[in-house]
Amino acid sequence: MHKHLPALLAALFVICLLPACAPTAPATAITPPTPALTAPQLNTLYLGTTAEGKEAVFLTNPEIQQANAGATDMGVLTFSDGQQTQPFNFKDLKNPQPFYAQGAEILEVTNFAFDPERVHFYFSVVLSNGAGPEGKTLQTSVYKLTSQAPGNWQIWVNDIVGGMPKYGDHQGNTYIDQAQGDYLVVRVMPCYACGGSTVPGLVLVLNANTRAEKVLNLAGNVTINLEQKTVSYQTLAPVQVACQPGPGCGEDGSMTGYEPAGEVLVEALP
Repeated sequence: MHKHLPALLAALFVICLLPACAPTAPATAITPPTPALTAPQLNTLYLGTTAEGKEAVFLTNPEIQQANAGATDMGVLTFSDGQQTQPFNFKDLKNPQPFYAQGAEILEVTNFAFDPERVHFYFSVVLSNGAGPEGKTLQTSVYKLTSQAPGNWQIWVNDIVGGMPKYGDHQGNTYIDQAQGDYLVVRVMPCYACGGSTVPGLVLVLNANTRAEKVLNLAGNVTINLEQKTVSYQTLAPVQVACQPGPGCGEDGSMTGYEPAGEVLVEALP
């Protein structure tokens, strides 16, 4: 595990209750558990490594345990690229370090990223705030954890089921594509748990310090230049691509895909 990881995680295990995790104040710190973790806590995230040496985040919640015959040590393991392994036994995760707990249910971890210097750690999760007057609201949130200040800081949030989504038809998981210092490139997917959608994600650039954002719409080849304080990108254009027979594939054996095209656009960072 990288030398900066203990500095990021030690003494930063916090209870984060929305909206307490705003960047105006650190979350309330609690005493870290003993190093010898024998069983995971519900709705708590653990960063560790697999037997193959890959960093991953472990999560278990009541629904995951119920799906695994009530086994309290079974959960879902999520890697930085968003790939998941489930079920996964907590006992097989090396050096698990708790770094985030949520009073409401954590439904899943979408993905996570370190900045190149590994000073900042960013992660994206889907949360449930329980049932309200109009039913359950699900939110996708991006958080920042840093060795320079205590606590987890919520830098971005969007309602994806119920509530008031901010990005029109894009109401799905949010993937962290890039982390460059205090700037993130994220993709808001079209829908949550809908499967098979070929519509690309809506691309945003986020300022993790100010929570300012710039919407790039459907974009590719996104590059952040910290020295010039700019972001460059190309707009995605629809193209027909070959596909295997199945949902979304047309009778002619093709489907609509999207590729960067046209001039390179440059804008100031938010």
